[in-house]
Amino acid sequence: MESNGRDSQRNPASLEPGGGPKARRRLSITDRLRWSYLLSSTLPLLLVGTLLIVVLLRVQQRNAFDSQQAVADQIAGNIATFLYDLEQQLLRAGRDLSPLDDPERLAGAVDRLVNNSPDLRAVTVVDDTGALLAEEASDLLVAQGVAPAPVDRRLIEGAIGVGQGGRTTIVAGTDGQPIFHVVLPVRDPTTGRIAGAMAAEVSAARISQILRLAVQGEGKTAYIVDPRRSLLLTDRTPGWHPPADLEALFGSASTVGEYRGGDGQMVVGARAPVAPINASSWSVVVEQPSSELFVEVYRSVMLLAALIGLVGLLALAWALFQSRRIVDPIQALTAGAQELADGRLEHRIEVPPGDELGQLAATFNEMAI
Repeated sequence: MESNGRDSQRNPASLEPGGGPKARRRLSITDRLRWSYLLSSTLPLLLVGTLLIVVLLRVQQRNAFDSQQAVADQIAGNIATFLYDLEQQLLRAGRDLSPLDDPERLAGAVDRLVNNSPDLRAVTVVDDTGALLAEEASDLLVAQGVAPAPVDRRLIEGAIGVGQGGRTTIVAGTDGQPIFHVVLPVRDPTTGRIAGAMAAEVSAARISQILRLAVQGEGKTAYIVDPRRSLLLTDRTPGWHPPADLEALFGSASTVGEYRGGDGQMVVGARAPVAPINASSWSVVVEQPSSELFVEVYRSVMLLAALIGLVGLLALAWALFQSRRIVDPIQALTAGAQELADGRLEHRIEVPPGDELGQLAATFNEMAI
């Protein structure tokens, strides 16, 4: 009985149900100290670092989307400016092209108009019944033996009937070059009533140049689609087609998104309508492969992740170093106390002085003396 009492005093945990195994399952002070240092030094850093990486990734992606949208807006703005200047030129000329004028004088004025603008290929003037009054092609088309393309009669009827101008989609001319028509009403300068209409066949070469200059670089693509999302003009080689599904740009409130492009790879595209915006407006689409557009994003994220990893390793090394500075004296105290308990009073505990553990070691050494 006395032996059992002494055993119980030496191992109080054995008095509890399952005391021995429970005591063994408990983490020692040494282990708890090490885990405390590890968690307090690395866990907050990992959480903050992960949050920074996620925020940086989203911000950089948003910036990439915004830059793509800015390119599309710039192209659409340049094309709209070109169309506006062209229509203003035709409106000014229309004041001098009265269908009531002498046919010879009218033909001369139309010829001067079409040859004074590098973008005009042909100009046609009709009266208020739609009858042809004058049709002149540029000297370049005449020299090439190219005839003007027919004009959409619905646009002419709209210009004569309600005084509303318009433009067609971009199509291939009789020589295969991309063209479109601009139709405007012509008014009598004396009465102001609609006296006829003027239709101009315009070369789309200037628009092609705008597309090429705006997307210089490997992998970038710019093209124009109509409201039915059919391709009108592109800076790519003939035979290239955009993706069949552009819902990412047309099917939502956003005009920029990521989708699979016409070449089968993932691209980031942005859409911008060409003013004036109406049911027949063209839309400019600019695409760039995601791998190229996000290369700087991924590089920034990898750099931040590497920096966080380096700081985490330094914090981990510092935590292990600090825990060892505390654990080693504790282990030395434990071993020294066991030596004194076994009766070896000549043993002295060697712990660096200067802190509480050093004072405790000195106390044990004085007790041994």
